[in-house]
Amino acid sequence: MSIKLVGAAEAIWAGDIHHEDGDHQSLFIRNEWGWAYTSDPSYCGHFVAVAARMAGVERDVAYFILPSTARLAGKVESANHLKPLADVKPEDIQEGDIVCVNPTNEKPYGTHIVLATSAPDERGYYSTIEGNSWGKRADGSNGKGVVKKYRRLTTTARAYRLKESQWK
Repeated sequence: MSIKLVGAAEAIWAGDIHHEDGDHQSLFIRNEWGWAYTSDPSYCGHFVAVAARMAGVERDVAYFILPSTARLAGKVESANHLKPLADVKPEDIQEGDIVCVNPTNEKPYGTHIVLATSAPDERGYYSTIEGNSWGKRADGSNGKGVVKKYRRLTTTARAYRLKESQWK
C-alpha cells in the first residue's frame, strides 16, 4: 500500500506545483485532488495528507493526523482517539513512510513532514517528495513548492508507517 502513497505523491509532484505560482488551490481542484485545512495545499503536512487521501488512507487519519508533527507524535490530546501510526526507527525507513525532519533541532518531534521514497543508503541519505520545501521540481528547475530531494538520517526526528487498518 505504501507504493500507492508514493504513486499519489509522484502524481502531485508531476503537477509541477510552485509556491510562487499563487495558483495552488485551482491546480488541486482542477486535478480533483482536494486539499486539507489550509489555503496552501502544498504546505508540507497537507501535501502528505492529500497524497494519502488519493492513495486510499482513511479521511480522519489523512486530514487530522498527517498534517501535524505534534499530532503524529501524539502531543495533541484531541487526536488521541484516532489510531496512531506505527513508529519506525529512522534507520528502518522504507519507501512510503512518513518522516518528520528537524534540521534546526527546534522540536524533538520535528518541524517538517516529508514522504520517504527510498530507504536510507549506506551514507545515511534517503530520497523524499515534500511540499513547502526547496528542491527539484517536475520541470527540472530548483525552487520552492512540491519537490524531490534527499534528507540525512541525522536530521530525522521521527518516522511513521501507516497501518493496514488505516487504509479504506
